[in-house]
Amino acid sequence: MVESIRELRKICQIVKHSKFRESKFHWLKWNFYCRLSIYITKVFLKLGISANQTTLCGFFAGIIGCSFFVFGNPEYWIVGILPLYLSRLFDAADGEIARYNKTASATGTYWDNMCDISLDSFKFACMTFGIYSIFHEIPVLIFGFIATTYPLVSLVSKLLAYKLELFTKTSVKSSNTEKSKKQKFFGYGYIMFGTFIALFTILGVAIIDLLIPAVTIPFIGGFNARYAYVIISGISGLIMTIVRVYKIVCKG
Repeated sequence: MVESIRELRKICQIVKHSKFRESKFHWLKWNFYCRLSIYITKVFLKLGISANQTTLCGFFAGIIGCSFFVFGNPEYWIVGILPLYLSRLFDAADGEIARYNKTASATGTYWDNMCDISLDSFKFACMTFGIYSIFHEIPVLIFGFIATTYPLVSLVSKLLAYKLELFTKTSVKSSNTEKSKKQKFFGYGYIMFGTFIALFTILGVAIIDLLIPAVTIPFIGGFNARYAYVIISGISGLIMTIVRVYKIVCKG
């Protein structure tokens, strides 16, 4: 028999852990994800669904949500946020299930990260198609390509650095103890455009495009809020990757 929701929170969730409370926007994670994910966790525990199977459910929900972005109409983007939000709930639930069943492992983390990175790239690929269907401008494809590939390039740079022992987990922990203003700026940018808060950002730009018509900008062509989101996401991600590569090369 599965415990009550209150008991499950004590067993499965880490909201009282100092690391969680010190993380950026932990209150948002708690109120918009953890409060609801525990109900999915309880249902899946009753059904005997494992943590990895939950991750797979979240991956398919994310694929469905991203698929709405291939349409240029902002209403489709708003609808696509719903399955993407469900995907994030599954992403929280898989960890809770793993903690309940005591099946947390490096393999599970690997599977979870692979799904997240794949969804991130697929999301920007769908967005690029959607924006291009509106403007039919080559710059859309260029910026969209940058946004789509930077998560993969970033991952490859990390893997190569670990493989060649130019980058270690201990160096990451030590570097996180004292963060400069520049690092904090990039950290908040990553949160706004690369993680769970990105759902709210996408929803916001879709609503803006629903209310405000697109404009034309020299050398870029047609332009709207969703296009700006793709540009900022791609360029900021590319800059972060270049900075990381530069630091690794200097240390090496």
